[in-house]
Amino acid sequence: MSSTYTERINFIQKILGKGSISRDGNDITLNCPFCHEQGKKKLAVNLENWKFHCWVCSSKGNSLIPIIRKCGSRESLDFYRSNYLNDKILSADILEMEHKVAVPDGYVPIPLIANARDPDVKAVLRYLANRSITEELVWKYRIGVSPDFSHRGRAIFVSLDTEGEVNYFVSRTSDKKSKYRYINATADKTSIIFNDIDIDWDKKLYLVEGVFDLISLGENGTCLLGSALPENSLLFKKIAANQTDVVLCLDSDMTRKIGRIADLLAVYGCNVSIMDTSSAKDIAEMSQEQRDHAKSNLQVWNMTTSFKYKIANIKSGSMI
Repeated sequence: MSSTYTERINFIQKILGKGSISRDGNDITLNCPFCHEQGKKKLAVNLENWKFHCWVCSSKGNSLIPIIRKCGSRESLDFYRSNYLNDKILSADILEMEHKVAVPDGYVPIPLIANARDPDVKAVLRYLANRSITEELVWKYRIGVSPDFSHRGRAIFVSLDTEGEVNYFVSRTSDKKSKYRYINATADKTSIIFNDIDIDWDKKLYLVEGVFDLISLGENGTCLLGSALPENSLLFKKIAANQTDVVLCLDSDMTRKIGRIADLLAVYGCNVSIMDTSSAKDIAEMSQEQRDHAKSNLQVWNMTTSFKYKIANIKSGSMI
């Protein structure tokens, strides 16, 4: 048995008590914290990939996160993430960034030049004010401007990874007549998580499409920067590895995509809910009352919900 496995055994036994090692040394069985069958070691944990399954209550997961949340300490959770979980999440080659993302030349946070006389800066300030973006939100979402020709008159939202490095930016024009509303970073969106530095993976995670939806919702969340969540993306891998509860807050006319994402997350053992956004064009267009109502009436994703979504998307001659 390798020292790595020995360390893993010691780690999990500190949380769940003494267990029994399988003959091949790849698994350990322990008392299940979810069904409390005292004296019966029916919770099997694979020491290589951390998947677990209880043969009594059928509790299962792709990582120890749910178990540590229930029985361990914050220190144990941080240790597990740092020493065991990160390697699992970052193992795929696709997650390697091909190049560093840099903010547009001359980028400056708006509060530092709020009194500027530059008409382009003033246009951005008016635009943000019209969208109810306060100074507090400007700081929180690192909104700035740039004198660069391609980004003049644009509000630039800067995203940071967990190390505080820039991994993406969204540049939104303040000019209604502009042909291009958005000019974003060229980074591969599957290899980054927008505002990863601000996310708490132990809390319910709200997934929205764009940055204004994220700001308007005001919850622990991130934006997909579109409407897809590929299984090979860093965001999906991190959600699955952390067994994070997810609320999908996508446009109501995207039922097919919502269903696919929800089904895939459920396969990985994540609890999924759907927020109804049909009261407006998108979340950013909803009133605060509408958003509060939608958040307090989430629809839990299960087999029945999944079937209803499939039925809603059936077209003549198509298969479910």
